[in-house]
Amino acid sequence: MNTTIMRTGGLFLGVLVWALLGASFSYAATLTLSPSSGTHADGEIFSVDILLDTQGQAVDAVDIDALNYDTTLLSVVDEDSGTSGVQISPGTLFGSTNFNVVNTSSGAIQFSQATGSGTKFTGAGTLATVQFQVIGDGNASLSFTTGGTNNTNVAQDGNNVLTQALGGTYTVGDAGSPSTKFTIGQEIEITGSTVNVRSTPDGSVLGIQTNGNRGTVIGGPVFASNFWRWEIDFDTAPDGWIAEDFADVYSPPQAGFDFSVSDSGNRTVTQGGSANNTITVGLVSGTSQSVNLSVSGLPSNTNSSFSQSSCTPGCSSTLTLTTTGSTPTGVSTITVTGTSGTTTRQTSFTLTVNAPADTTPPVISSVGASGVTTNSATISWATNEGATSQVQYGPTTSYGNTTPLSSTLVTAHGVSLTGLSPNTTYNYRVLSADGAGNSAQSLNRTFTTQSLPDTQAPVAISNLSASNIGMTSLNLSWSAPSDLPSGSALSYDIRYRTSPLTEGNWGGATIVSGEPSPGSPGTSEAYTLVGLQEGTTYYIGIKSIDSVGNISLLSNIVTATTDSVVVIPDPTVSITANGDNGSTQISYNSSATLSWTSTNAVTCTASGAWSGVKSLVSTEGTGNLASNQTYTITCQNSEGTTAQDSVVVNVGAPPEPTLSFLVNGGTSNITLPSPNSGATLSWTATDATSCTASGDWSGSKGTSGNEGTGSLTQGESYTLACTGPGGSIQESRTVNVQLPDPIPTLDFLVNGEEGPITVTEGDTITLSWDATNSTFCSASGDWTGAFGDQGSRDVVVTEDSTFNLACLHTTQTNGYVLESITVNTVPPQVSVSLQVNNETGPITISSGGSVTLSWTALNADSCTASNGSSGWSGTQSTTGTATISGITQSSSYVITCTNAAGSQSDSVSVNIAGSQQTGSGNTGGGSGSGGGGSFGGGVDTVPPQPPTNVRVLGGPDQIVITWDNPNDSDFVRVIVVRKEDSAPTSVTDGTAIYEGTGEEFTDTNIISGVDYFYSVFAFDTNVNFSIGQGGSSFAGAFTEDQISDELSQKENQCIPGAHGGGLTLTRSMTIGTRGEDVRQLQQFLNANGFIVSETGGGSPGNETTFFGRKSEAAVRAFQCAQGVVCSGTATNGGYGRVGPRTRAALSAFSGGGITCEEPETPISAGGSGSVSITRWLTIGTRGEDVQRLQVFLNANGFTVSTSGGGSPGNETTFFGSKTQAAVRLFQCSRGIVCSGSVTANGYGAVGPRTRAALRGE
Repeated sequence: MNTTIMRTGGLFLGVLVWALLGASFSYAATLTLSPSSGTHADGEIFSVDILLDTQGQAVDAVDIDALNYDTTLLSVVDEDSGTSGVQISPGTLFGSTNFNVVNTSSGAIQFSQATGSGTKFTGAGTLATVQFQVIGDGNASLSFTTGGTNNTNVAQDGNNVLTQALGGTYTVGDAGSPSTKFTIGQEIEITGSTVNVRSTPDGSVLGIQTNGNRGTVIGGPVFASNFWRWEIDFDTAPDGWIAEDFADVYSPPQAGFDFSVSDSGNRTVTQGGSANNTITVGLVSGTSQSVNLSVSGLPSNTNSSFSQSSCTPGCSSTLTLTTTGSTPTGVSTITVTGTSGTTTRQTSFTLTVNAPADTTPPVISSVGASGVTTNSATISWATNEGATSQVQYGPTTSYGNTTPLSSTLVTAHGVSLTGLSPNTTYNYRVLSADGAGNSAQSLNRTFTTQSLPDTQAPVAISNLSASNIGMTSLNLSWSAPSDLPSGSALSYDIRYRTSPLTEGNWGGATIVSGEPSPGSPGTSEAYTLVGLQEGTTYYIGIKSIDSVGNISLLSNIVTATTDSVVVIPDPTVSITANGDNGSTQISYNSSATLSWTSTNAVTCTASGAWSGVKSLVSTEGTGNLASNQTYTITCQNSEGTTAQDSVVVNVGAPPEPTLSFLVNGGTSNITLPSPNSGATLSWTATDATSCTASGDWSGSKGTSGNEGTGSLTQGESYTLACTGPGGSIQESRTVNVQLPDPIPTLDFLVNGEEGPITVTEGDTITLSWDATNSTFCSASGDWTGAFGDQGSRDVVVTEDSTFNLACLHTTQTNGYVLESITVNTVPPQVSVSLQVNNETGPITISSGGSVTLSWTALNADSCTASNGSSGWSGTQSTTGTATISGITQSSSYVITCTNAAGSQSDSVSVNIAGSQQTGSGNTGGGSGSGGGGSFGGGVDTVPPQPPTNVRVLGGPDQIVITWDNPNDSDFVRVIVVRKEDSAPTSVTDGTAIYEGTGEEFTDTNIISGVDYFYSVFAFDTNVNFSIGQGGSSFAGAFTEDQISDELSQKENQCIPGAHGGGLTLTRSMTIGTRGEDVRQLQQFLNANGFIVSETGGGSPGNETTFFGRKSEAAVRAFQCAQGVVCSGTATNGGYGRVGPRTRAALSAFSGGGITCEEPETPISAGGSGSVSITRWLTIGTRGEDVQRLQVFLNANGFTVSTSGGGSPGNETTFFGSKTQAAVRLFQCSRGIVCSGSVTANGYGAVGPRTRAALRGE
């Protein structure tokens, strides 16, 4: 007989399917209740477990449909008040509960559980627990409904393996008369091995009485906790209430009575099974008396029961021993004892417990590949028991490769795969076997190795040509280039000039739009160039870019002249320096060659850095230059029309000197083997004019030379500083001397500094020390104690203090070292808050009205009131209130509170209805050491804009918070605050978990299942806090892949001025490094706001091939901004050095970024005049076009600044926060954009739409 199990309405329902061939199936599983009987009083709540025993079968699910009960006698206690209806309590045998419903009307319990995920369950245990409450009197029965297709069943692979389902019967309520087992005054004897003695029928346990102990009945019976109980006065303490089931009426043994006890032999059982042994009690002599049976010697986790716990000789009782899965294996001696009065007899046998055979293979989980590179990967997985490790892998599911077998039995597995091919998808599966040889293998999985980096640019286009040349347009054609390894280029970049086009001036050429997407190599491509001027010669070129940003070389240059109807052409003139248009770069104190040509001109005149009448075509040298110079030439035709061109010769900074400083021919410090020996110092400096020695030598030195140290008795340090036009450089070398016992040294710091320091009274300082050649340190002065040679201590300082520390070596005669630190204290700064009518003001009242001022000052010694026109002035307490009456004019009330550290003021304004108002709110100010200066009459109280784009992403064991910092000029940092019950409303409303300038933080100090709320607050230089922005999440809300996707969206935001791709460097750099890649680094840093130099060499447009101090400073700013490193030196921590971590950050900085663009939608513009801008402008940009932009904005009412730099007549070449604010006003007035940010939508940056509006389009 086969049974198919189907899921319907949340239950598994059994459907009997009889096989046509008469196949049969072995039933085995059972369902029982525990306890299956009992007596329970009115209102009593008792539990019944539903027990499942699969009898060795591996089953999928169990349906209880239904377990029936009498609703007039019992009610079911709801185990889940959060779910509608009544439910019972599920057990943990199966993975999921599919159905849990109690029909309280019909008295039917329906319950279903399944393993899920293709697993099975084998064994015995509690399926579920039902709690009943007694509501009636009588015999209550519990029974399973079985036999039908929709009834109780146990499923195994579509078959029902349930063999029996046994119910239970319970006496409930006032179902019978009180027990009559004993009577008052009757002597009883304990028959159980032990019995609890209670203070009341269901009270606390006073102690126990053991088998054979006797006493007299003095009270009862009372029914309590499922038993009839009697009060007994025992022969020995304690006295109290016992359950009658564990005692009988005492019958004194008659003279001559004796008996025997025997068993039926030794027994063997498997863990989890049971064994029976027949115990026989025989009469030896005398008249039979009752014999009580007990058992001892059981192994742990073994239960025992007698079919009869007492009987008279000539009887037998079955002893059942039941083991569990945790019963220890081995042989135990079991002793059965028979007791009657004072007579005892025993019999013993052995119980052998064997472990079941292991036939279950290990369960494999958490299979995954990590650390995937171009040629290697690590495969990891877990097993539920110790097992071996092996991996099969290959490019197909046939694998073809197998790793060596690791026979070590582990539960966490990891196998490394090496020698893999790049950019290849590998199939793999893992294999594990347990100690019994049971093996398992995982499903097939895949991973793909990383590709080798593409550094090859597309092939340069060589067949660019022009045709159909008209007055304002022409057609271009070429063949699509090839690109290895991708095959085809990704995009084109077409540019043109009206003067010769070269690689050197490509960046200043006009960029076209709408180029076609490259086809496959060799495909014919075409593009129509429009918007040209009549009768103009154009120089046109094209480059191609591949998918990773590699740019091809410049194509052949096409020269084309548009048709012209002008009889007399306008003159043209072009001037270059060293062959470069626009500008060129020369070395310090060198010259450049100026070359110029003109057409349609009759005269040319020079201006700027040169003058006079010049030939129409000629060359001329500039002479040696020490500063930047601009050369302008103006040429005129016969009609007086002029043309002008300029070239700037930028002069590089003098080269920084270099220094090679050697000791005994090497660059490393040395140690002389003994005192009274010496070493030789030698040095060579380049680009230097003088050198000076310091340290343990002194005086002026030549730019090269050598010198001996003489005989040394101790270590000495030699420093050499060399100076030239390009700066200075310093190197130090140390010559140590090996001494018998080194003298102790001590580095003693306070708050990480050498001291003295000044702190606020009551502050906690940290004293830290690190002693060498010492084993013991002793503190004195304003602290005491003995310490090791390293450590730190926190100390609260309330007054000026001195801390001494002496360190020595206890086993050497090398003396000691003593250092002292002085800590000076100042009073804490004053803070004061003034309110009017419990408000911060301003408020408005009727003329003649009154107000109540209230104030509180912290850390103040005294307060003074002033400025009130209604008579409030003079000395005030530090906390108080004052009522001002009869106010007839608008007034401001000021209170100033002072201590030794300075003073702080606060004010409120009271306006009279109908009169001119005095202010818009509280203002603050400060003076003295605790003040903070004044800004326009008071301290800035305006907070910065709040952080934007806050996201809270809960991942496995962590929560990631990201945000965008505001662009306010006085923005300092952000603080991230966390709470568990609601969103933090201030920086003190929760736990501060991060403070800094970053835009991402990962919170790992979390508890699974807790919902966390986060708020991010920005604050400025005056510690004004913005409103918080945030959200909530919990651990596991997102997977790691989902978080990566979310974060990549943030990284893909546009980066103004960025290259649109990361910078890839192939070597490390530090001071002194030279090469073209240094110039690329400087260009990248300047373009992304990490300015190398404001002017001269290294400034935007003047980048050099030398890595000097300015390059190091810009790299440090980049490292700190990207979280690489923020302190240390180039040699200690890599601070300022371009190493592997910095190169990775440079590559990833804008690797996901995109160049910000705006739609090319023409916008009509008002205002007067126009300005032509040909590139992106944003904060940090420098150039003459920034100055022209500022002039335009000031002239059209969008004032950059009212005074100083940027004001009308004082426009600068730097795009800062003031220029950005003016641009935003212009954008909003033209309907381009009125809110957002530079990265989100170009708000405050000059992009294509803004440039069109500036041109008046």
